[in-house]
Parts: sequence; structure tokens; C-alpha cells
Amino acid sequence: MARGTKTVVYGIPNCDTVKKARVWLEEHGVEFEFHDFKKAGVTEPLVQDWLKDVKLDALLNRRGTTWRGLADDMKAAADTQPGAIALMIHKPSVIKRPVLVINGRVKSLGFSPEEYTALFGEHGAVCVSAARLPKRAALRSGAAPLALPLHCVA
Repeated sequence: MARGTKTVVYGIPNCDTVKKARVWLEEHGVEFEFHDFKKAGVTEPLVQDWLKDVKLDALLNRRGTTWRGLADDMKAAADTQPGAIALMIHKPSVIKRPVLVINGRVKSLGFSPEEYTALFGEHGAVCVSAARLPKRAALRSGAAPLALPLHCVA
């Protein structure tokens, strides 16, 4: 893991998708913190930060059993951003999980081994698109950005 990189997995420990993500990270040597929605909760500022990186419709899981079990008035309240945020704080199980945050930015919702490999590399390195690197860093890699779509730091 790159020095100074902070990875946080937000979710519920008994969720199968969260379990898969945590196992993948552990097997690939990625250091991470786990934030349990149920025990530690989520706050409005946290959800607002996430919404800088992902759309509300992606973050609010309208397909899960928690959503299906909600009263119609609660579902209707989630049609507005403030209502959806309040619902996520009150019932964090409606948040798509896991929420993978690297250095304060949401990088993934849910779990896909391919997506995690693209983010961390095969051996747990943090990878970023060469297009997101400063030009000097992309040039230092010895290849043009188009030839090197990912830059990985162990």
C-alpha cells in the first residue's frame, strides 16, 4: 500500500458483498479500516461527502430487502436528497455496500473483483489512472499516458 494512502470500507459485517470485499482486500494485502454502519452509524457530513463522488441514486439501494420493507411514506421521503440522506442516517442498511473510500473519495460501491483489481492492482498496490496523475509523474513512468492507463504504487 502506498505510504499515506487511507482505505476505508463502509458496510455491515454480515452482508455477503461486504464479506467478499473484505476477503479480497485481505488476500491482496490491502490495509484498510472497516466502518460498521450498524455500530458506528453514518452522519450527514459523511453522506454529503460521498455524494460529491457518486450520485444519490447509486448510493441509495432501492433493490435491497431493507428498502422493500420500508413504509411507503419513508420511500416517498427518499425522493428528495434531504429525505434520502435522513433515511440513510436512520436506516444505513439502505446504503449500497460496501462503500470503498480511498483518501476520502468514494472509489467503488458494491464489490467487483475486476474493479478492485483496477483500483489496487494484482498485489494490493494503489492504482490511479495516468490521466489523473500530474504530467511529470506520467512521464516519469517511462511511457506515454495512453500506453500506461494505470500507474500503480506498491
